[in-house]
Amino acid sequence: MAKNFQQLLLATLAASLLLISAFKTAHAEARLSSRCEQWEKKEQCRQHINSEMEVMMFPNSGNQVCCLKECCEMLQIMEEECVCEVLEGIAEEETECTKGRDPELENAVLRKAMQLPTRCRISTRCKPTVGKIKLIS
Repeated sequence: MAKNFQQLLLATLAASLLLISAFKTAHAEARLSSRCEQWEKKEQCRQHINSEMEVMMFPNSGNQVCCLKECCEMLQIMEEECVCEVLEGIAEEETECTKGRDPELENAVLRKAMQLPTRCRISTRCKPTVGKIKLIS
């Protein structure tokens, strides 16, 4: 019974993340600097992080991670100063519904976002700073 409850809880969290991410594009505009706002509607990295979280939460579901190549292509052409800012925005938006209630999920999303520059083999490195991602110079 505990296993069923845990699966239901994870399913509810995953559904919440997916639903909320559909309503966030307008919110992102206010968070990004004018220099980086051109990237706000690029959904490749958000879709990749969402798919990774789904696979992590439901390993036997048959879901697969998507969009890494497209996300990497976007990050490679982005100005270095915007990479961490955009990834921070994605991580914040994807955990907005769980703020304070599920720190483990928030940390996992933040970790996934921080790993993207390395996984995409770009030189930009981001680090967390009090729940945010910053460029490492």
